[in-house]
Amino acid sequence: MSSDSSVKSNVLAAFRLRGLDLKFDASQFLVELASTVPSASLTSWLDQLIDLLTKRNLSSSIVEKTLLTNVVQELRAQLSNDSQFVLLFNDLHILFFVFLM
Repeated sequence: MSSDSSVKSNVLAAFRLRGLDLKFDASQFLVELASTVPSASLTSWLDQLIDLLTKRNLSSSIVEKTLLTNVVQELRAQLSNDSQFVLLFNDLHILFFVFLM
């Protein structure tokens, strides 16, 4: 796991590369989630998340927390069906990845 400033930089850069910006609350939400993702998987996780997001008809390039929450849930469902990942959630619904070998 990376430091919060490094995670925030990676999150914002990934969205900006796709021409998207995050509202402040959406950014905070996503940085909190992304900080639980192992560093080696962060880029892939963000790419999958942004791919799902861009498949929706976005009315703006500014992403709100409600939309992001829905997309995170969709990604969670996809990954839980993937035999490579097991998703565990604590009481705050923060994403943790456990890799199965």
